[in-house]
Amino acid sequence: MKIKDHINERTKIVLYCHNRIGLGHIVRSSRIAKKLYDSGRFSPVLLTGCRALDNIAIGEGVLVEKITPIPLDLYASNRYEILEERVKQIKRFIKSYSPEIVVVDTIPLGYGKELRSILLEAIEDKWPSTFVLGSPYPPDGGFDLILKSPKDNLALSAFEYGMKYTDEEWEVELDELPFVLKNIGSIIGPPPPISEVNSNVILITGGGGAVSASLLEPLIEGTRVYREKGYHVRFVVGPLADFEAMKVVAEPYEDFELISALTVEEAVKDAKIVISRCGYNTALSLIRTDLPIIFVPYYKLETEEQFVRARHMTTYKNVQMVNPFEEHLGMKIEEAISIALESKREKRDVTFSINGTEEAALYLTEIANQMNEDIIENNNIIKNLL
Repeated sequence: MKIKDHINERTKIVLYCHNRIGLGHIVRSSRIAKKLYDSGRFSPVLLTGCRALDNIAIGEGVLVEKITPIPLDLYASNRYEILEERVKQIKRFIKSYSPEIVVVDTIPLGYGKELRSILLEAIEDKWPSTFVLGSPYPPDGGFDLILKSPKDNLALSAFEYGMKYTDEEWEVELDELPFVLKNIGSIIGPPPPISEVNSNVILITGGGGAVSASLLEPLIEGTRVYREKGYHVRFVVGPLADFEAMKVVAEPYEDFELISALTVEEAVKDAKIVISRCGYNTALSLIRTDLPIIFVPYYKLETEEQFVRARHMTTYKNVQMVNPFEEHLGMKIEEAISIALESKREKRDVTFSINGTEEAALYLTEIANQMNEDIIENNNIIKNLL
């Protein structure tokens, strides 16, 4: 199906998401887009440069407008040229498609502020699109740290609505936002399947993949004694990782298996315990299993979302966190595995909302309805003036 063939009676909505090292943005956006399409009210389009689209479940009726992927290497020689190219692609598409609503995932000004000039033009030329921010967590240090100039603040004023993809309180000031962030709840998929009771698999999930490699050598070391005892280690490498390079490192080790691009839901069917990064989607899937979990978050500062999330997840039963910057990391992992293997499987009573996808669709429907009412009111005003 081509963009121009979309159902004219539906509200056109574009969901922008960037994906450089992970898949969280597009997974959330695709889940919301599918719910929007199924409602019968919307024609959703994902606007993305994700390099792993073939590994993402894009629902029937959801279209994709592809833009140039962001380089994995932050120091790539053509990085700025690609960002300039993306700005042109995004602007050209939004202007030609003219969606009623544009939802921006996580970063209001886009990756590398690539949306700033687009938002400024939308304000100046009075584009018909309404901009909505959808955020699963605040930027590290708060929104004020990414709003460093008058132009940044002006561009942010293009947003009229916001959605918070969690029901947790944020320890940041939100006064700098010119709109209210409505609590939506977690954007999650279907519940994971029940795992095989007699499994001897120590499952490792690396998230989207680009930060999987740094886990490999510590986990080879940390699982050695358990592999010698007959446990099988299965490392699920995300689609953004360099699988071949990781395979070269892991190949000499017996009972240490690398699998490419299996989803968390598929992987947990055969697992005794799980060791994992702590990205938004991965964590929310794993915490709804009854498996003992060891989170090894990817972060640089302890205020970053994976560290904060992992620390919070340890309040649930049978959940541990190992800090990847601790000394003797392999030994720490080995100790955590010992505790996990001795733990009984127990269902966890999650305290977060599991209806975020539905709530997001309902809120966007409210916004679309309000837009229609405003159009009708403006038309009536014009008629009365004639």
